[in-house]
Amino acid sequence: MFGKISFIVIWITFIRCLLLPVLIKDDLSRRNVTNSWLFWSLTFIPLFGTLVYLCLRPPLETDSSSSPLLRVS
Repeated sequence: MFGKISFIVIWITFIRCLLLPVLIKDDLSRRNVTNSWLFWSLTFIPLFGTLVYLCLRPPLETDSSSSPLLRVS
């Protein structure tokens, strides 16, 4: 019972560690951040690097007139 659960947890952690750098790099490009050292430092610290990035990332610049979800009627 516990062998199957630990196997699943290990695979979920492995997939998450592979997926988070891709998502961080995409988010950095959307926010026009070109510091490659920031990306690599966050990639090598999977959990804490991601948490620090989520707390300190710059705001996303959007045009409120182009997005229907941001308009207030």
